[in-house]
Amino acid sequence: MEQLENTLAAAHEKKDQEIAKRLGGMELSERLSSPRLQKIQADLPEKKSRTALLVLADASAFLQLPAAEIPQLRRRTYPRRD
Repeated sequence: MEQLENTLAAAHEKKDQEIAKRLGGMELSERLSSPRLQKIQADLPEKKSRTALLVLADASAFLQLPAAEIPQLRRRTYPRRD
């Protein structure tokens, strides 16, 4: 994820085709969640880079979500039966 974030941070000064090419050469080690994908797509300039990001996200669909994005389940407690 860090490489993706660094690439996108530098993307503001790049052309759409160059961003798409960089994204196309990447491979994620964690799943790109839908909310995060939507946020990132909104920041990309044009269609090629958005499509490349979508392909990257689709390729990560079966990977684990980043730990920070996994909701913590609360454990239910039940009254004791004596």
